[in-house]
Amino acid sequence: MNIARAIACHLHSARMASAAMLAIGAMLLASCADEPQTTGPEPIEPPARRSADGGSERLPPERDPSFDPDRPRLTPPRPRGIMGTGAPPISRDPYEGPEAAITIHEDNAALVEVDVPTGGYILRFEAADAISDDTVRLFFTLEGPAPTEMVSQAFQKHSHRYDRETGELKRAEVYINITVRGRRQMLPNYRLAAKSPVTAP
Repeated sequence: MNIARAIACHLHSARMASAAMLAIGAMLLASCADEPQTTGPEPIEPPARRSADGGSERLPPERDPSFDPDRPRLTPPRPRGIMGTGAPPISRDPYEGPEAAITIHEDNAALVEVDVPTGGYILRFEAADAISDDTVRLFFTLEGPAPTEMVSQAFQKHSHRYDRETGELKRAEVYINITVRGRRQMLPNYRLAAKSPVTAP
């Protein structure tokens, strides 16, 4: 009789526990139903791509937030000279500028003279390139006056003396790049204007 009562009490306790657990589960489901549903975590922006050397990959200009189409762009300077020799590029076109002449003196000096038709011209020495032990190339820029300038209508002579510090000077070539004041020149255009062997005492 006592064993039957004990079993009945145990079953009653188990039913009460199961009922309590069911009630708790129903409450949890109800609380979850009241919360707003989400579709998942917020999307994460992918990290910036890296280039092969580990640096950040540059965006195209139209996708760069700092891009300003009205801002002028700076052009990096072009390396001067050919193959690192220091000589400007030479054009094969014939020279069509004012008459030029060069005279070599015995003291290893060369005198370059250019006859211009009017005033307002400027002759600038740019570079010298030794192509052999006794021969050099001399590069000049001859800047002419702008069409709107008032200049004297008379021939003038411009000259420049070049002294070679080491070695002999037996031959020389003169290359002139002609420009007009106020006009932008994309690249210099040096043409052979005169050459020795005119020698003076």
